[in-house]
Amino acid sequence: MIPAYNAERFLGEAIESVLSQTRRPEELIVIDDGSTDGTLAVARRYPEVTAISQPDGGPSAARNRGISKSDGDLICFHDAEDLMEPEKLSIQAGLMDDNPQLGCVMTTQSLLHEPGAELPFWSPGSDVPVRRIAPDTWTLSEHLPGLGGSMIRRAAAVETGGFDEELSHAEDLDFLQRATERGVVMATIVRPLMVRRIHGDILTQDPAASRAAMFLMPKKQIERNRAQNPSDSGSRP
Repeated sequence: MIPAYNAERFLGEAIESVLSQTRRPEELIVIDDGSTDGTLAVARRYPEVTAISQPDGGPSAARNRGISKSDGDLICFHDAEDLMEPEKLSIQAGLMDDNPQLGCVMTTQSLLHEPGAELPFWSPGSDVPVRRIAPDTWTLSEHLPGLGGSMIRRAAAVETGGFDEELSHAEDLDFLQRATERGVVMATIVRPLMVRRIHGDILTQDPAASRAAMFLMPKKQIERNRAQNPSDSGSRP
């Protein structure tokens, strides 16, 4: 599933990296979220792609549309500017096949900086080390490295309630946080199976909006906890 907004420059490469997988997906859905460039035309060049067009509703709305239109038992989230390593889907799906208790499998990533693009505020530096470890090396997640490139069981995504469409930033972390609250078991493959492209137009280049969303996330978590435990919401002396 690829949500795309004004992604004409990179979408073709992203699609081709998916179609070049050693374990090809049963379906590839691109959700054009109100683009004003040639994003939709790029998606329609590929007969293997189911291209969906909708008004600009943000990444959460685009991903929710993709979930509703998908048929597979496993859903892989992929961003329109990123690339998959050829064995990514095979390794992730194989791990989930062998470990039915897992509800979501993430992966580490390498970064590709486009010339002239500023480093996002979350980047540790321009020279990001890439650790290459055996493909079968994985660990149960004690932290959330991010949604990009993750594979989740469709049932877990639906049970989580999809993405919060009030959030335009950090919606991925919010989704993963709610999934953990629902008891979804997560794992991370300690091998960079995806390439995340850093360019000037990515949403995370807006640090103020990202920080605001990071403050809103715990507020929403507190509200969920109070709704589930109304006896704990009384005033303190």
